[in-house]
Amino acid sequence: MTLTWSPSRRGPLGVYLHIPFCRQRCSYCSFNTGPYRPAAMDRFHSALLDEIDLVGEAAWAGDVTIGTVFFGGGTPSLLEPIELETILDRLRKRFALDPGAEVTVECNPESLTRAKAEGYRLAGVNRLSLGVQSLDDDLLVRLGRLHSSDDARRAFDAARSAGVDNVSLDLMYGLPGQDVARWESTVREVLAWRPEHLSAYALTLDEGSRWAGEGVAGLPGEETVTAQYWALARMAREAGYEHYEISNYARRGFRSRHNQVYWRAEEYLALWLPGRRPLRQRQTRRAVLRRAGGRRPSSRDARSPHAGSAKGREGHSRAPAERRRSPGLARGRAPSRRNLGVPGLARGRRRSLPADRSGLPPLRLPLRPPPLAPIIHERSSPAAG
Repeated sequence: MTLTWSPSRRGPLGVYLHIPFCRQRCSYCSFNTGPYRPAAMDRFHSALLDEIDLVGEAAWAGDVTIGTVFFGGGTPSLLEPIELETILDRLRKRFALDPGAEVTVECNPESLTRAKAEGYRLAGVNRLSLGVQSLDDDLLVRLGRLHSSDDARRAFDAARSAGVDNVSLDLMYGLPGQDVARWESTVREVLAWRPEHLSAYALTLDEGSRWAGEGVAGLPGEETVTAQYWALARMAREAGYEHYEISNYARRGFRSRHNQVYWRAEEYLALWLPGRRPLRQRQTRRAVLRRAGGRRPSSRDARSPHAGSAKGREGHSRAPAERRRSPGLARGRAPSRRNLGVPGLARGRRRSLPADRSGLPPLRLPLRPPPLAPIIHERSSPAAG
């Protein structure tokens, strides 16, 4: 099989790898995930390596350099260090990985230990993105998270003790029952940890999430959510963080290089991405599924296997992480950058859209999530479990 698409430039590309497994699906999550099973992870891992090989056979593969790598999900920290190392080794085998590439793994606090963080670092990971979301234990339970505030701090300390010197934290505001004071308490404590990077996203009730389907009581009003946004902006500025994108803050020299690829609408290579795939071709995924022994997807598989249920994804990274969701207000209304007075990306310039570069009409771009059923459903293998 030959990939007919090629990137429009030969500069550094970003690579996004989607790890679609979670031990439990969060109440707000609408991303394409499935329940974690060791046998399902084994099959997926093998299929992902095959996909890297297939894309690596493209005529242009030897002409590009990989500048950033991002493991999103799902819960990428369910990968054992040896599994992640194998994936990175395969990327290095098929592509030229820049020696200074930024390599990020999204982690859930309950699944990150010092040993795992050290294993990731030794495999080539130099940045961890920790899905804290809140330090309010009552809110964490309501969100469907599996960690506590103490777990979040232990995970952060584990990353530090493992020698990881670039850690990003994810937070959420506009949550049910969350007033400005409760939000400021979380922000104040997180800033005291001195992470290199901070991302904060307002809750949006996206189609496919449990809360979008069932509803959720106690959402704060728009005025409260806006006040929470500005409280974070003020507190982060006072703590020395640069507010370089509408939802992102960084200490000097620690902007997320990978996420700037998305924000500038630059090209990137997406492997098992559950949404837009600018550099992907549908026939590649079909070939990978055949190699993995998966059945031909049916129309019923187009939805996430557990969309609208309480099962599935743990992380909210979803669209690519810190990248994943629009900083919308409580009922899905995103504040405009002009009204907030914040640049979309400081000193960044939006480039042409993928549709412009691909030469495909917009309606032909592969925007729908690919089915995960051939890989994750237990019925696809009697050995799953």
